[in-house]
Amino acid sequence: MAKIIFNESRSLADIISTVKGTSGASLDSVVEMKTLKKSRETKIPFDKAFKGPIFCTKHEFVFIGANYENAVNNQLVREGKEDDFVSQPLPWGEWVGDTMKVIHHKDNFYLRYYSDMSANSASSERIYHYANGKLLTSEEIDLLFAEYMSPVSEDSGRQETEKAVKPKNVKMDGIMKVKFGGNEYVRKGFEV
Repeated sequence: MAKIIFNESRSLADIISTVKGTSGASLDSVVEMKTLKKSRETKIPFDKAFKGPIFCTKHEFVFIGANYENAVNNQLVREGKEDDFVSQPLPWGEWVGDTMKVIHHKDNFYLRYYSDMSANSASSERIYHYANGKLLTSEEIDLLFAEYMSPVSEDSGRQETEKAVKPKNVKMDGIMKVKFGGNEYVRKGFEV
């Protein structure tokens, strides 16, 4: 496996957007979590309950390059339904290239991916921490998800599937390492 070091998110976006096909991948990222400004229950402001912005460092197994329309239609077939789903254009941003892997929006690049629901997903990891690296306590994590995160909808909407196909996006700036297609792409400074 070749290790390729990249400095800028644009470089990684350029590389990924040219790789054809769907591929399983290992993705390491660090992203700031989007939290509510105050508790849904107590109305206590976020900055009174926590010591600053919260980040999630993730190591996960994913699929990149999957066609959303095909993924939904495949799910419909698995559920014994007619595969007649037609996707809409992206609700924001534009595809970079024709591989449906990279989105450009407001001077930022995003990797589109799908969670791996196989046995590999059990070995995915998430660590919640502050900007200084201090880990959240289990009580802080419980409070974060119970009161300061928007509830996740399980509704499949237009898909009409029992199990929703949910594409995810991660800002390229948050990607530290991604392995796929026989190569490992590592952000400069995270070569360890």
